[in-house]
Amino acid sequence: MRSVITRESFEEWQGHPVTSLLMKRLKSEREVMKEGLVNNQFENEDEIRGRCRVLAILLELSYEELMNNE
Repeated sequence: MRSVITRESFEEWQGHPVTSLLMKRLKSEREVMKEGLVNNQFENEDEIRGRCRVLAILLELSYEELMNNE
């Protein structure tokens, strides 16, 4: 059974305290990785850049982007 994701439910999810905390944590982790890249703290910088890109996609995800990729 597939549930329908409405704009309203997406916005409720974005505003939920657990989602807010998760997004704060992801943003913090991304900043740590970016600082580590600047300071040459990683052996595999390409992997860390990829992780940063994925986090950026998650942090900036809009309702339209989510629904267009189904």
